[in-house]
Amino acid sequence: MNKILPYYLLVLVLLIYNNCDKVEHEVFRSYITEYYDYDKLDLEISNTGNILIVGVGQKAACSYKSTGEKKELFDNLCLIHNDINYNQKRDFIAVPNWGINFKGDVVSIDIISNKDFDEQHLANSSLNNIIRFMSTSLSKYFIGGYNSLFDWDSDIPENFINNGLNLYSKGKNEYHPIDVKLSESIPSDFVLAELVTFRVVGVLSFEQSPTLSKEHELTVTIKVNDGRVFTPTITKIFE
Repeated sequence: MNKILPYYLLVLVLLIYNNCDKVEHEVFRSYITEYYDYDKLDLEISNTGNILIVGVGQKAACSYKSTGEKKELFDNLCLIHNDINYNQKRDFIAVPNWGINFKGDVVSIDIISNKDFDEQHLANSSLNNIIRFMSTSLSKYFIGGYNSLFDWDSDIPENFINNGLNLYSKGKNEYHPIDVKLSESIPSDFVLAELVTFRVVGVLSFEQSPTLSKEHELTVTIKVNDGRVFTPTITKIFE
């Protein structure tokens, strides 16, 4: 009996392996297949010296396979984001590897410093008119009836290139760039904002350097459409 047992275990392992490679087919009503949430939004300094708005404590919120209250949440989010008429049959192995997005839409972002930045931007006054927000979003793809694609090979915004963001969406033509000065932004600019790499909601880039203090403790107030308000801080030293 002991000699036979390993054979059955081998067969079981092979069956599991083969099932993992099995191609499944399904018609998806929505392009987004899963929404997730974060416990909080925080800040990091990127390799290029920009400020990254990053998600901390990622957790599943709902998906196209959800039931009960989570299914209601998924349907509501798809409706809000104009993502209810995709109706495409797609192949996948194990789980879909597309359409995974942060559930919270940023409503506004405001940034202040604890020190004087220049003569026009004193301590604790808004720096929004000298900071750009950059990210990517599926919103225009949905609004355009799933026909609006962005050409990342030839139409990359100059600000994306200058800030090292030109490779984030390579081959992801459903995602359109977001590139807006914070002082000119409106809530619709932030809908579904998140870089394709995940965890990074967006990038904050200063359009000018300070003429006074070079070291600043920045407080970023981020309001999300579900009522949450995050106020992370970070120290940035300008060269």
